[in-house]
Amino acid sequence: MKKFCTFLFTTALLCVSLSAQHGRPPQEGNLSFAAAGNEKFVVYVDGAPHSGKPSSNALVKDIFPGTHDVIVVLSKPEERAAYARIHVKPGPQKLTVSYSRHDKALHIEGGEPERTVPQPSSRPTPPTNDDRRNNPQHIPASPQPVADREVSEMANRLRTEPFNRNRLDLAKSYAASRPMTVSQLVLLAATIDLDNDRLEFLKYAYDYCLDPMHYNRTLDVLTFSSNRQNLLKHIEQKRKK
Repeated sequence: MKKFCTFLFTTALLCVSLSAQHGRPPQEGNLSFAAAGNEKFVVYVDGAPHSGKPSSNALVKDIFPGTHDVIVVLSKPEERAAYARIHVKPGPQKLTVSYSRHDKALHIEGGEPERTVPQPSSRPTPPTNDDRRNNPQHIPASPQPVADREVSEMANRLRTEPFNRNRLDLAKSYAASRPMTVSQLVLLAATIDLDNDRLEFLKYAYDYCLDPMHYNRTLDVLTFSSNRQNLLKHIEQKRKK
């Protein structure tokens, strides 16, 4: 009888131990970002800024394990942005932020990326009829715009950002790192409260728009006529280049 009671007690302790292990929350992860050179950048994780002033390194602590959207916004040597979907594991992960002067692109390297979309250096030039006729096999495919559902998620994240400057910077990073149409950029611009900030965003986003021939449609997002004239002048200057 004594042996049987000891067996029951030991079994109960084992069950309690296993239950505690299964109920224990998973260890959180940390992402450490370091510049490959003298790059200065700000890190956003799931739309939230995790560093204040641009710096050559950043540490994002206590991230729940799983897949997270990471955006790095470069301020030096020039404004660029890169997007990556990173799979965060428990414990530390090191990532490198590097800027290529050759193609003027920003890259996030290291960790366990599920998808990385480097910011394009310029909008692709549509092929001419001569291009199609003379070299059809080497014509690059036009990039596809990001899904409307993702743009809606971006807009929702922007609306939750309480500080105007952070919201503007985050909107710029979205525009620079993901291929978007005029309609999608208008949706993001509409989340920005200040008209001058909307103007700054729309002037910035022109270079990354997939259909700039329709960019005049963005004028309706602006409240003040002076800002609409400013943007129109910017569009006309861009089209002359």
